[in-house]
Amino acid sequence: MVSGDSLAGHLEQISEQVAALEADNYRLSGENKALRDKVDLLERRLRAFESKRSEPARENSKRNRGRSSGFSGRRFAFQRHDHYSPSPASEGQGRQSKRRQY
Repeated sequence: MVSGDSLAGHLEQISEQVAALEADNYRLSGENKALRDKVDLLERRLRAFESKRSEPARENSKRNRGRSSGFSGRRFAFQRHDHYSPSPASEGQGRQSKRRQY
């Protein structure tokens, strides 16, 4: 059986540990908030830098919007193949209809 003095000493030890852990928690919460604030500031600066960096490209596209060069400069998203290459399974089966493969 545990005596009253040792139980009281044990409870006091535990309450001291709890107080120390709460103090550490409070301190670390403040550090965490400070770091989050720094990250937010850096993120805002980076976004501002990126938007300023892309402004000249936007200005050039606005300036050239009304001009027509005859060719829009776009490339087609597909390639056209006008040749027919039979699959190995269809070779030797007579004349097959030619399909264009895109």
